[in-house]
Amino acid sequence: MVDVEFEVDCPHCGGRVNLGTNGAGTFVCPLCHEQFELGSDDFSPLDLLAERGLWIGGLVPFLIAFLGIVITLIVAEDGWVALGWSFYFLLAWPVVALALGLYGYVTARVPLMIGGLLSLAVSTALLLLLWASF
Repeated sequence: MVDVEFEVDCPHCGGRVNLGTNGAGTFVCPLCHEQFELGSDDFSPLDLLAERGLWIGGLVPFLIAFLGIVITLIVAEDGWVALGWSFYFLLAWPVVALALGLYGYVTARVPLMIGGLLSLAVSTALLLLLWASF
């Protein structure tokens, strides 16, 4: 299981404070050195949806593939060329998603990692469905 690191804004100075994997207790802000207390009910799994990294990891690979396919369909004059480039852009989706997921893992940005891996799962399922339809 992945340990989620919590980050909150300091109630005194507004600076970003990394709480580690413990989301409850008394903490000292490293910027202003003031103490503040958080309860365990202050965090929920739904807080992950508000993280920008989750959305970046999930949407950037899809948007690269989608925009690549749209531009190919607009620019390409030959149907086979458009089909070939569209296929390459469709294959780029899981590659970019995996890269973002690994980058999030290496840099300990859990929301980015989760978004990249979710995008990887969706793109893999879509490619398998596409392959099964042929």
